[in-house]
Amino acid sequence: MTDVAASLRSRSSEAWLEYLRAQRWFAAKGEQAAEARLDGVVPVRCGGFSFAVARVMVRFASGTEQRYQVLDGEFGAGIATALAGAGAAGGAPLLEAHGEEGLRWLIEAAPNAERPVVDASKVRQSAAEQSNTSLVVDDAIIVKLFRKLETGIQPDVEVTRFLTTRAHFPHTPPLVATIRFQQNDVTTIAGMAQRYLPGSTDAWSYLLELGRGYFETGARDAVMRAARELGTVTRELHEALGSGDADVGGADAAADDFTAEDAEAVDLATWADGARRSIESALDLLARQLDPGGGGSLESVRLGHAQALLSRRDRYMSWVGETADALEDDLGARIRIHGDYHLGQVLRTADGRFMIIDFEGEPARPLAERRAKSSPMRDVAGMLRSFSYAAATLLADPKLGSGTKTVPDPKRGPKTVPDPKSVGERETVAARFERDLRSAFLAGYQSGGDPEDAELLPESWDNALRLVSLFEAEKAFYELQYELNHRPGWVWIPMRGVAKLLV
Repeated sequence: MTDVAASLRSRSSEAWLEYLRAQRWFAAKGEQAAEARLDGVVPVRCGGFSFAVARVMVRFASGTEQRYQVLDGEFGAGIATALAGAGAAGGAPLLEAHGEEGLRWLIEAAPNAERPVVDASKVRQSAAEQSNTSLVVDDAIIVKLFRKLETGIQPDVEVTRFLTTRAHFPHTPPLVATIRFQQNDVTTIAGMAQRYLPGSTDAWSYLLELGRGYFETGARDAVMRAARELGTVTRELHEALGSGDADVGGADAAADDFTAEDAEAVDLATWADGARRSIESALDLLARQLDPGGGGSLESVRLGHAQALLSRRDRYMSWVGETADALEDDLGARIRIHGDYHLGQVLRTADGRFMIIDFEGEPARPLAERRAKSSPMRDVAGMLRSFSYAAATLLADPKLGSGTKTVPDPKRGPKTVPDPKSVGERETVAARFERDLRSAFLAGYQSGGDPEDAELLPESWDNALRLVSLFEAEKAFYELQYELNHRPGWVWIPMRGVAKLLV
């Protein structure tokens, strides 16, 4: 056993808890942990580099448990060396290390994948704040190490594998390799490697930059083109996810996991119930925030708006039922979806393409829920809500859309100075920006599909939009609850979205 592995084995429960609480990827900082214990260590040697991989089980006072992956030593260089190794056909180990009690940690080449030639000495750890740890190898491969471990099929790996090695979807970076723990017949996915896209930026930053030009000059064309293109790529994603295959290229996925199925009345009832629960939870929390004794953090300027939303509770609830009734049985298909779709999950590459990443789904949800089929309109609604946040972010920047004006100067003559737009003018521009994003995205989505795959959506586009509005309502009320709990200064964004529901 390496010295690193021995060091990991020597840590006490208190030492493990102190270490985990200090990590940005520890998902339970607000919970009371009772103890932490080692659940296996695998010493690893690769290319002269030594490191160790541990599984650590944390038990909480509530009785629940979470398992984490901890790596120590020269793991970046070791993993990069394994990925740079020659040979290894798809599904074959690039690296296999053994621990005690039959525990193994393996890096395996992805099936049908082309592995780029890389210089293993060029490896760096991403500094981005995230729940996992990412390594970039020679600007050609990015390795995502999952820190919170769950037994079962990992949707990010599963979906990426299907899209890039079976469906040949061109707008997701190809899967290069997978990393897993194996103990007897139990598999736990520990990481994945994909092609890295140097020079890319996330679509959030890209659209905000276009939005600044929109605010300053009113130039709409670039914004409309980008949003329409993103809508088309999103439609192509959904068609790929529902394309089905009798052999999806991996033992960790059932044959019908990517086959589209007709949505039925029971699905609509589930979707409507989800919207109702989101509305009830958010408005209950909002009501507590208005209680003088509740210690709410809502800004006084938002109180009137909050009261107005609360007064419409019954109307919102009846609206859900009316929307569901209007759909009848025209529901389209249920497919695998992205599940956490927003501008931060899309890259804009250096050569001007949109690439969709991060298919984990919402990390707080159980794996079974994250892998469940749903309407593709749920992803569409998620992106529309992201547009709302982008417009609000630009609106909140007082430097944008200032314009100029000429004023007299007794000593030097007329001069040009900034002329900030009024609040009303800025609101108008922000509303127009969001409206343009939405309309262009939806137009690209509607027209971008293959006519032979039309059954993916309801037969009526109006019904497709009804489904979008149902999922958008669920999302907006969820955001309202989240912002009240975590970012009270941002609560006005979902409040605006909720207020527009019945307009």
